[in-house]
Amino acid sequence: QPKYLPKLTQLQNLNLYDCAIQNLDGIGVLEACPKLEILNLGRNLLTTLPEELSQLSTLKQLWLDDNQLTGALPDCMGDLKNLECLRVPNNQVTQLPSNLGQLKRLQTLVLDRNPLEAGLPDDLYQLKSLEELYVRHAQLSQLPERLPSKLKILQLSSNPIQNVDSLLKSRLEDLQEVYVNGCDLRQVPEGIVSRHTKLQRLVVCHNLNLKSLPLDVWHAIRGKELTESGCEIVWQPNPQIKEGATE
Repeated sequence: QPKYLPKLTQLQNLNLYDCAIQNLDGIGVLEACPKLEILNLGRNLLTTLPEELSQLSTLKQLWLDDNQLTGALPDCMGDLKNLECLRVPNNQVTQLPSNLGQLKRLQTLVLDRNPLEAGLPDDLYQLKSLEELYVRHAQLSQLPERLPSKLKILQLSSNPIQNVDSLLKSRLEDLQEVYVNGCDLRQVPEGIVSRHTKLQRLVVCHNLNLKSLPLDVWHAIRGKELTESGCEIVWQPNPQIKEGATE
């Protein structure tokens, strides 16, 4: 154990961004920093994460942006039960930890630009505190049947997703923003606006196979659908949709 660690008992934020770090062997020694809450490991050369990462149990934010992580994220991630923010964009991650649902305090999850071949886990709904989910450019073809109930922002742009029916199968009373632009949507479910009274923004533009929109969406476009805060609909360009076209 490095001799200087006893002097870091008040350390809360450790920024190791862009330090050419190739591995995290020995990262467990930071367990000696009982107040460590933020660890930024962005833009390094990491390809894997060690099991000893789970020893940093006080972490609230873990930043792993722009590394070279490949394959499945290890289950040790699920042991970081105080995490509120997990960022893993711009890697080559194909699968999330099987115990991801254990992160009951997680509020923000960023997975953009990873080839998530295994998709999002079915137990994603167990993330009881999750408010923001970002999964852009991730090769997602479908959503889990249920989504986290506290979700406020869902960003799914540039994926081959054909439907977002999960939004109606889940009770998302706090949903505020949904982005499914640049996808492969074939339909937008009836009730996506009327059943989400806090919805402020719905973006469905650039879906080449989308031919119509449901009535509640058209009503929102025309200012007839009443929500608590009003809802902006971004639907153009969509070359196959004509003004007023419904299912």
